[in-house]
Amino acid sequence: MSNTPFEAEHQALLLHAREFVLDLSAFAQRIETGEIAYGQHRTYVERVSTLAEQLGAAIELAGRDAYGQSFCLLRPALEQIVFDRLLCLASKYVRQIAEVPLETFEDWRRDWRAKAEGTRHIHRMERNPTTGMVRLELHGLVSSTSGNESQVLSVYYFLLQQFQPFVMPSKDQERLLPTGSGRRDRERHAKEQHAMYRTALRWDALLANLRMNELATTEDLLRLKVHYRFLSAFVHPLNDHYRTLYGRHMDFDRAPRYDHFSSELVLLYVIAFAGYELETLLQVSERPPTFAIRDALELRESLTAARSAISYLWFVGDAPTDFDRVQEANQRNWAELETGTLGSVDWRSLADDEVRYYEDPLLRVVRLHSRRREMIGASSASPWPRQDADFR
Repeated sequence: MSNTPFEAEHQALLLHAREFVLDLSAFAQRIETGEIAYGQHRTYVERVSTLAEQLGAAIELAGRDAYGQSFCLLRPALEQIVFDRLLCLASKYVRQIAEVPLETFEDWRRDWRAKAEGTRHIHRMERNPTTGMVRLELHGLVSSTSGNESQVLSVYYFLLQQFQPFVMPSKDQERLLPTGSGRRDRERHAKEQHAMYRTALRWDALLANLRMNELATTEDLLRLKVHYRFLSAFVHPLNDHYRTLYGRHMDFDRAPRYDHFSSELVLLYVIAFAGYELETLLQVSERPPTFAIRDALELRESLTAARSAISYLWFVGDAPTDFDRVQEANQRNWAELETGTLGSVDWRSLADDEVRYYEDPLLRVVRLHSRRREMIGASSASPWPRQDADFR
């Protein structure tokens, strides 16, 4: 075992992170499908393997003090775990089509009510009379046999097969080398592909469909948005993040070096994302067509232990920490002081849904380690105080 600060200071987190990456990598060997193998199960395994590679690379980069690059890899990993939850567990999804004339919409609605070919998956359709935006609520493919439970194949399974990310916009097709079909067909195909992305596959569409399928609460969506925005900052080179990642010394020396807080956040994300994916797989294994997971009880126990270890991240499904409750109470009390009233909010009396979420994940990790005390209001003692947190 290396005696680097990364290994020495994050032993418990590294143990959980590496164990989860191994669990994901070897998931194909855990599946027991019986006599019939289903195509969707093979797809799940392939995607899990890809996620394991990304998370493993993120750990390796963090071990080299390359935190910005690690966060870049974690952004698509976050997108994947959200998509995979829809792929495995969603039974319906929303598609929006812009600027649909009323006459066209009426034709669509007549076909739908008549149960015409191609409309049987539409559960509801409505049109905004002001904007012309049509909202379609579609259900996945349902199949059932005598004596067996109905099987629902998520619409996202088909979108995964149909979406072609390399297709350029229709307006550019005439300047691209043809691939066999006529220009008009290529333009039509390009429009369909980009409409598919806008209405079902981009980030806000994924979140909307999570909510509609009751796979996330509104609070869960807010947390996912916060982490997505944080990670996106390192994907887009619009700001210099050296000081953010490595602390104040970067004002004088721009050489990357070990940082306890950035490396800790990388590991928290790896564990949280891998755990989210494994929870998805455990849930889908119990839905028809079911499959057994070898050592599932052991896997669940590992998930419980890891979730407890990173609960202070306050990720999806977790409760706020005492630190967050104190911050909320102090903010409320300071607001009252500005009006000349003595603040009286006790942080211990706040319910979970009364505590607002944080906006900067890395700053919060730093503050969780800080030894500083509030000059006015309550303070929470850090379980892991570090001197460098006070001057970072």
